[in-house]
Amino acid sequence: MARAVRPSASTARIAAAWQDTRGAAPTQADVDALYALFVPKNETVAARYAALVPGTVETMAALRARGLKIGSTTGYTRSIMAHVLPVAAAQGFSPDNLVCSDDLPEGRPGPGGMLRCCADLGVDSPRALIKVDDTVPGILEGVSAGALTVGVALSGNAVGLSVEALAALPAAEVESLREKAGSILLKSRSRPRHRHHRRPAGPAFMAGSLSASSSKRRFVCRSGHINLHWNKKGSL
Repeated sequence: MARAVRPSASTARIAAAWQDTRGAAPTQADVDALYALFVPKNETVAARYAALVPGTVETMAALRARGLKIGSTTGYTRSIMAHVLPVAAAQGFSPDNLVCSDDLPEGRPGPGGMLRCCADLGVDSPRALIKVDDTVPGILEGVSAGALTVGVALSGNAVGLSVEALAALPAAEVESLREKAGSILLKSRSRPRHRHHRRPAGPAFMAGSLSASSSKRRFVCRSGHINLHWNKKGSL
């Protein structure tokens, strides 16, 4: 399904910058032209930066061992993900479904991707899901859908560093980056929700990293802000 692109050019800050640079307000034709340039470039670049967040493979294996399914939503188009998915699979991650931005009439920050995940995975309600993301649109997507939403602070653009670069920093600097990024993600929780959305907002939490412990039946966000325990049937 082709998705209508109504981008951030409509926001005041970007519209003003466009006006200053181009001498006119951005139009839908401008948006479409930018999109046509962006997608092919991202198809060749995105897979170069598709290293998994540390702990992903182990956490996914622990969840699946309890019979849970792993859904995935993304702001990338399906043509971009055609390049990214093989790279992720080679590292050990293959989700049970994938919802891309152009699969839907309207994507993030609305709940459409989460609702499609529910349909694909046979889940009755987004409130039965845990949404984990490291971007503001992804956090808003989960909250808008009414899902329990966990933000991962250190892996997103608010920090913008590789695992190796982070490891080279002093602990105090890493903690400062974690607090800054975490604050950005948590503040997004209070933004106005999707205009068509009527569900109660989902709860939001912050994590520094993710790990799974099969012996203790728990999904742990190491920052200590949330510790979700499994019951004997493998659900939360």
